[in-house]
Amino acid sequence: MRVVIVDILEGEIKPVGPDLQIGYRVLLSVKSPKELKESVKDAPLPPRDGSYLRNLKIWEIINITEKKNAIERILYKASDERDYEISAEAEVTIVARTLKFRDMNFNPIYHLRWAFCAKINIAKK
Repeated sequence: MRVVIVDILEGEIKPVGPDLQIGYRVLLSVKSPKELKESVKDAPLPPRDGSYLRNLKIWEIINITEKKNAIERILYKASDERDYEISAEAEVTIVARTLKFRDMNFNPIYHLRWAFCAKINIAKK
């Protein structure tokens, strides 16, 4: 998993600096074990309309046994002429999987819930 800061919008300037809206994207890559890939090799691709997401009977919650939060840090020069360190962190909190469909690389389909945290500090010089 990777988190990427893609946009920063400045709002009202306050005593602690401008309000900053942080646009981000979370990117995921799946590498399933060989036996899981084998179990879904004949499964269809999921419908493009997303209807499979509402069929709760085909999903199972998967225990998260190992994880590493995704973090990105950038420096941002704001309109108040200060430099800020912006940190974006994403943590996977729940994982569900279905073996009824597969992706284009023959992995089962996963659906994740994550928590996002943004921190803004004045950059140290």
